[in-house]
Amino acid sequence: MPCNYKILGGFRYYSRLYLLGRRLKEQTQDYFDTADRTEKYEMRAVGLPANYLALDDFGGLQCLYAGFAEAVAAKGYQIYTVNRAKAGPLPHFSAALEQIDGVVQSPQTYRVANILPNSMRKTRGWVQRIRLNQMIGRSNLDHVVCWNAPPDRYMRTKHRKFVFYDHGYSSINKVNTWRQKQLSRMNGIISVSESNKRLLLDLWQYQGPVHVVSNPLRQAIARQSLNKRNTPTKEFRITCAARLISFKGIASVIHATSYLIDRGYPVKLTIAGDGPEAPTLKETAQKLLPKDKVAFLGLVQDMAALFDETDIFVAPSLREPFGLSPLEALASGIPTVLSNIDGHPEILPFEGAATLVEPELSVREYVQLGSTNEKLPEYVYFPSLQSIAEPKALAPDSLAEALSRVIETYADHANTAYEAAQQIRIGSSIENYTDNLLDIFGKVF
Repeated sequence: MPCNYKILGGFRYYSRLYLLGRRLKEQTQDYFDTADRTEKYEMRAVGLPANYLALDDFGGLQCLYAGFAEAVAAKGYQIYTVNRAKAGPLPHFSAALEQIDGVVQSPQTYRVANILPNSMRKTRGWVQRIRLNQMIGRSNLDHVVCWNAPPDRYMRTKHRKFVFYDHGYSSINKVNTWRQKQLSRMNGIISVSESNKRLLLDLWQYQGPVHVVSNPLRQAIARQSLNKRNTPTKEFRITCAARLISFKGIASVIHATSYLIDRGYPVKLTIAGDGPEAPTLKETAQKLLPKDKVAFLGLVQDMAALFDETDIFVAPSLREPFGLSPLEALASGIPTVLSNIDGHPEILPFEGAATLVEPELSVREYVQLGSTNEKLPEYVYFPSLQSIAEPKALAPDSLAEALSRVIETYADHANTAYEAAQQIRIGSSIENYTDNLLDIFGKVF
């Protein structure tokens, strides 16, 4: 008897739906049987929107969110988090959110949806949406803050409102019709700096409201004792702390340190962080610097301890929507040298609080220093020109000249950094930051 493939295909399809229904019923039985759990969440929910972000990485965005969640929980809010990553949240994030009684869901890991084949992507998104609504509650997902990523299919519904929290999405991604359409669906955007706002309005042609909220200090830095820096007696410890990728501009600092050593300045370079460019940068450093004059620390968890071992902090980025690391270095009273790009000048509490260096090198010239052009943005904002143009890097000789001026007049720069630190600790507190965000949520939602 010949096989009827249409009937066989239909049987397989409905078999999968049947198994899907059984799995969904089994996994949600506890939810329907425990009515007091729903009541608990509804009673604790007092209007804070849900948060959509990736919790499978340990970066500045995730650290910022952890501090925000702790601050709003202290105000009596229930925290709802939707992990957009394909993997579950890192253990320390889960522990931190559980400690404040937060609710975390990872729809990409739902087994009830992942048993479906790729040919049923729409059905998978529908199942993820149902399951997510059941676990968090539909009303608690009426308003969602998307932290640096547009919402996935399972998050989008007709009546749901979204705020997009731009932490560099608009500066690193290339403008195209699909991404512009995604942003146009947002009810509002929160930007980390005025320069990033310019990119959204002028480059991305976003027509909705854009609110600017500067990042706060991490609690470990804000609580650190503040002391005025003394001029080093042996050598000046220059530090960079960043992900080791092309747009962070680390190659410029390695070459600048080599220039300083050749001129007889007593300096040592410390590079904290990891990333795809680590092997290339280490090779460049081995060629240019003595072994005892450079150290690669890898990922550093305790930034406060790193700042204790720092005399001058350098942030040579080709793009930087805000710049949390240099802000925290200044808040620790460390003389700081920055590339005059994007949001870097905006972190300064007053003019002259840090040394700004104008980028000069083209991307092609920068690559010749021992870097790559991977993941570089198409355009960045130049504050001195008040215009958007192709990115440039710091020239090593210009950076070395700026560093030598700081070294030669270190006491004056230390006094200025100390004054800046006092103002930053007041203006960039997590409490001010949280109040500003909650105020904007009230306006948009």
